[in-house]
Amino acid sequence: MGQIIVSPTVCSLCGVCEKACPIGAIEIFDDIVYVCDLCGGKPKCVTACTEGAITFAAVDHGPSLKGIKKETNKMSPNQKRQYYLKKLGTVLREKWSRKHA
Repeated sequence: MGQIIVSPTVCSLCGVCEKACPIGAIEIFDDIVYVCDLCGGKPKCVTACTEGAITFAAVDHGPSLKGIKKETNKMSPNQKRQYYLKKLGTVLREKWSRKHA
């Protein structure tokens, strides 16, 4: 698994990456670019959650990013995030329904 690295000394905070991301996973806040790279494949949020509410599993059949990019072309990054999560939730609900039918 790879990771995304943003160089703060090179980045001009232009926002092009934020707008280009098909799922809105990039966010610029307080002059810092936030990108979730799943902590290099070992998400820290999973180990930090004492309730066991967060788990990490590779998604084998998520929504097509190519298709989402076309569908979200005119959306803001925040709208893209919401759209992607809704699509991902639909896939997860379908899997859960088949498993518990």
